[in-house]
Amino acid sequence: MNQNQDQSSTNEVFESIEQGLNEAIEHTKGKNFSGTNTKKRNPKDFYQTPYSMTAQLLQKINYSIPRNSTVLDPADGAGAVTKVLRTYLTDTKVIGTDINKGDDFLQRPETDKVDWIITNPPYSLANEFIEKSFSIAREGFAMLLPLNYLQSETRYNQFFKDYAPAEVYVFTRMPWLSDTVREDGKYQTAMLAYCWMVWVNGIADNGWYNPGLTALRWISNQEYILKKRDA
Repeated sequence: MNQNQDQSSTNEVFESIEQGLNEAIEHTKGKNFSGTNTKKRNPKDFYQTPYSMTAQLLQKINYSIPRNSTVLDPADGAGAVTKVLRTYLTDTKVIGTDINKGDDFLQRPETDKVDWIITNPPYSLANEFIEKSFSIAREGFAMLLPLNYLQSETRYNQFFKDYAPAEVYVFTRMPWLSDTVREDGKYQTAMLAYCWMVWVNGIADNGWYNPGLTALRWISNQEYILKKRDA
């Protein structure tokens, strides 16, 4: 094959690739594989937490929550998280508040403290919820957030550089959070990875200070993924 034939063949390959990409883009146009298409997106940033996602967290960290502790969910919504907290933490005082119930967590006085905070915060206010939790929680707090929340220069400088979470629990399957939950704790999958980020006071014997000593752990949620027979 001479040079002209070789170049012609290469051009045909590139043209074929370009055509394939254009067809793929056209096929997926207007679609959102994360299950959060803007036509269906909740305008109030309201997505309930499947019961199993909270239960699986508590199976990992309940030893850290002493009896008679106060545990707050400041984004209680319809009560999905607090329902599980009350089931698992029977010897604690569980409090559920929400701005739609007249209680704005971000305006909570710093003197009104609790021992633990466990919540699925509105993503648009996640930074503010974390910042506030440092001053409200005595022992620790856990936030359910997309895994890519960890990737940000701004958040690195604001939190992760000196006040990193003690533990990050990554779900092995990507859950689809919606405005409803099933009693069996099961859910569909999507294209957005989630994790629980857990901050613990005193992890480095210096208050909330933690210069990146984060333990990365996994939670297998395969048994809670909806199958056709569950529908």
